[in-house]
Amino acid sequence: MKYTNYSVEDFVADEFFQQWVKAPQPIHQSFWSEWLKENPHKAEEVEDARRLVAAFIVEADKSLEQQAKNDLGILWSKIDETEVRSQSSFQSGWLKMAAVFIGFLVIVGVAIFFYSRWSMVQYATDFGKTQKFILPDGSEVVLNGNSQISFSKDWTAMQDREVWIQGEAFFHVAKQKTHNGYRKFIVHTSNVAVEVLGTQFDVNNRRELTRVVLSEGSVRLQPKQLMKPFLMVPGDLVEFSEKQSLMHRKVNPGLYSAWTQGELNFEKESLADIARLLEDNYGYQVVFNDSTISTRRFSGSASVTNINNLLIKLSKSHNLRITRQGKTIFLDNN
Repeated sequence: MKYTNYSVEDFVADEFFQQWVKAPQPIHQSFWSEWLKENPHKAEEVEDARRLVAAFIVEADKSLEQQAKNDLGILWSKIDETEVRSQSSFQSGWLKMAAVFIGFLVIVGVAIFFYSRWSMVQYATDFGKTQKFILPDGSEVVLNGNSQISFSKDWTAMQDREVWIQGEAFFHVAKQKTHNGYRKFIVHTSNVAVEVLGTQFDVNNRRELTRVVLSEGSVRLQPKQLMKPFLMVPGDLVEFSEKQSLMHRKVNPGLYSAWTQGELNFEKESLADIARLLEDNYGYQVVFNDSTISTRRFSGSASVTNINNLLIKLSKSHNLRITRQGKTIFLDNN
């Protein structure tokens, strides 16, 4: 599991852990309460990390506030010194106004810093876990294992709905009318912006590759490296990375959203791709003792919670010897 081997320093650096301490939502409380029940031996480290994060928040608040006061104090002292030396009342007044303006910028900068730090909500899942969340506009998102999504805490009716994703998520976007049409819903990955109005689609953003599969409705993709957007219709699969051009093909969307219903469905899927799924979603390392095994294809299904069953099916369909040592899976010919 993702947090099993974490040290106090690892917990402190983890964004989902920080969210739990700084601005906990029900999902944070539920996740960490359940995780601590399953890992009671980590309770002391978690508590130490929680105190460190909480202490950092207080000290950061105080230090930034004090720094702003110190900076303004230095400015005013320099201005006063200049006034003593200066014979020009105009220059003195100008410096006073400049100080007020600079002080205003310092205060605004501190306010923006804290707003940006506290205004984002982040949800995340552990390896092998899926979970559904309701976004502020009523849209639904299901996160696959080892995935996270972040978005602004406050969505006003006048702004676009925007989310940022790492990993894989399935979206059911609620349509929202405005005075001049429909309100945009935009999903940002590392290299593509997916713009929708109201639709259902799957987004997978891993290993610097973004894959979008559209189930219903329509979406517009805007890759960061391309000038022209790409319009998708139901049944489209589009892949894009900064190292390759946009790739498009027709697929059965149900194969790519079945995981939201608790199933893994494969249709002539290479074992290399299945290995990547096991690594990305479940935290395994997959080793092919014979590299040619990775090119073989598999069609079938298995439960998202029963990886052993999937491995048995792979073994039978390709006459493989599959062994597990901890979080490492070895595949070899019989």
